[in-house]
Amino acid sequence: MLGRTVVLGPGLLGGSLGLAVADQGHPVVVWGRRLEPLEFLSKIESSELETESDLAKAARGAGLIVLATPIGVMPDLLERLVAANVLAPGVVITDVGSVKRPIVEHAMGILKGTGAHFVGSHPMAGSEASGIEAARKELYKGALCLITPIPETDEDALANVRDFWISLGMRVHETPPAKHDEIVARISHLPHALASLVVGAALEKEPSWAEFSAGGLRDTTRVASGDPAMWAEILLENRQAVLAALRDSQERLEDLIQCMESGQIEPLQRFLLEAKALRDTHIVPRC
Repeated sequence: MLGRTVVLGPGLLGGSLGLAVADQGHPVVVWGRRLEPLEFLSKIESSELETESDLAKAARGAGLIVLATPIGVMPDLLERLVAANVLAPGVVITDVGSVKRPIVEHAMGILKGTGAHFVGSHPMAGSEASGIEAARKELYKGALCLITPIPETDEDALANVRDFWISLGMRVHETPPAKHDEIVARISHLPHALASLVVGAALEKEPSWAEFSAGGLRDTTRVASGDPAMWAEILLENRQAVLAALRDSQERLEDLIQCMESGQIEPLQRFLLEAKALRDTHIVPRC
């Protein structure tokens, strides 16, 4: 690893990252503005894990800085770090945001001429749980991390970020930021939006019917329990790609309605068979 790692943000992803790095025997500092999550982390016995509420003090001399705050906060943090003049020459900065094009563009502009290198990352290891209380050191093991270099990305910094995530047990794939946002709009952001829609359609008229539900409703809507503030920001940050996915979903829903209105079993079976074939072929169960 690149010397001392600094994680900015003590939530589920940031807290888990701090625990994972410390568990490997590497020094890590987790920064946060609120004292409660820092106090939670400070109670964990680890000679490698430190907490800090002073941003400049936390980042000074770091080899690797990981932005683990909400996406909208990241540019401000970078500007504050540059203004404080605490970034070591050659420091590598990455993030855990689920939308990549905006933060990559902001970061490259903010850090230009500072000697710091930014490489966008998206470790796809979150859950519907949130907050430091849900953090665990095993969160990243076996999960996929999408790294989003651009032509201007420093090759050594890219290699360091790649090695960092691999060292935590992650599988790594590289893709341009815009392509990343198109992908996650379909396989992450769309499912969340539709899960919220299903909850409303199923329970809004009669919430008490939830007591009769089994695994189908629970499994289909699990991600709708995610933090609404965080997800509203994510969906809006990636709104063009998400809107395109939602419009395609709308067309598929119209197809299903037409199958039902026809009263014929054959078109309905074809609709369901196509979906089953796609899922069974391409969505591999993970242990």
